[in-house]
Amino acid sequence: MKFGRDVENLIAALRGLPEDRSRSIIREPLSADRLMGQVLEKYRLGGKTPEDTIMENWSGLVGAANAEYSHLMRIDERKRAIIGVSNPIVRQELFFHRKEVLDRLRKLPGCGQVRAVILRAG
Repeated sequence: MKFGRDVENLIAALRGLPEDRSRSIIREPLSADRLMGQVLEKYRLGGKTPEDTIMENWSGLVGAANAEYSHLMRIDERKRAIIGVSNPIVRQELFFHRKEVLDRLRKLPGCGQVRAVILRAG
């Protein structure tokens, strides 16, 4: 049977054991089903991620000519799309059209939260 911390400390005092002064919370254990569901949801495992959607539509986002010289590196924690560009001319072209690329990117399913487009050499 589970008792509260104050009752446990009273029993410990009667037995001559030290008190539990930690601030941790005693919780019921989670079932494996529920725990795995939380892990899958948190890390977006098994489903389609925004990065997958962007890569499938990459040539439509940046144009066919620019698509072979650029790629999506990642979407960071600030919801910015980091794009690696291997050609400086293509990088300049994408820099001038980054607002249009961002608008097209936001229209994709699951990508509406992206705030900005950042261009990096790579």
